[in-house]
Amino acid sequence: QRVDSLSTDSVPFELPKLLSVLMVDDDTVLRKLLVRSLRRVAPNWAIEEAASGEAALRLIDEQDDEFDVIFMDQYMASTEKQLLGTETIHAMRSKGVKSKICGLSANEMGEDFFTAGADVFVCKPLPTKQETLHILLCEILAGITTAQSSPRRNPNVSSLVLHNPNPIARQS
Repeated sequence: QRVDSLSTDSVPFELPKLLSVLMVDDDTVLRKLLVRSLRRVAPNWAIEEAASGEAALRLIDEQDDEFDVIFMDQYMASTEKQLLGTETIHAMRSKGVKSKICGLSANEMGEDFFTAGADVFVCKPLPTKQETLHILLCEILAGITTAQSSPRRNPNVSSLVLHNPNPIARQS
């Protein structure tokens, strides 16, 4: 299902004060830009970074608590074979990770991410403007969906947000 054009009164404007976030993207510049943008919108969020799916899986193994949200890019460029974002998500779900996972790609790959176990898919580029990113994060965290099948975007957000119509059942 796709997120319909949302009026500003249908989007909650309060982000959680504290969240544990993992940002997985091989592009250092894009990863740092998004992390810096997230810190402007949510300065108290604890944000970890990983440059590959393998590094993300190691971080998850080392954590005592799960991340609340994981942002996962699809393509991790390297001279060596690395896990794709969807392969990493599948491995995370196989390990019992219950975090909300948001797949990221410049290509519309929502179905691939959902099949792997992602909760949300966002088409890049992500906004860096504080107000726009705030709205996008509210959409991602709130799980706002609509039954409309035509792709329409929130006029305030340039990224396409898709929510998994069949979310993975998670146990507490």
